[in-house]
Amino acid sequence: MSSCNILRDKNITKIKPEEKENNNKEYMSGGKIDDYLIGKEIGKGSYAIVKQAIHKLSGHKYAIKIYEKSKLSDPARKNTVKREIQILKKLNHPHTIKMYDVIETTKYVRIIMLYL
Repeated sequence: MSSCNILRDKNITKIKPEEKENNNKEYMSGGKIDDYLIGKEIGKGSYAIVKQAIHKLSGHKYAIKIYEKSKLSDPARKNTVKREIQILKKLNHPHTIKMYDVIETTKYVRIIMLYL
């Protein structure tokens, strides 16, 4: 089975700090999953699960949406995740959930988002 690499797609890039609000001290570019304490599951969908997390250094709470790459072997599912990341990257509105980072490993794509 070939590995799908979401972040290496030419249309997907990590958010640069200057693309977020200047007063957003929570943004972490290029974070690692080891930077977080992963908590309980707070949601589950067709493709992913969402877990609570706390950033170890800052103590801020986040929601981490976790996709297993093995479940993204279908090109349509892979494209759905790519589009989600593209859209979340562009959104900056008080009534939408903010995405702070995307962490991709060999087995998972994790989207770090605001926890409400």
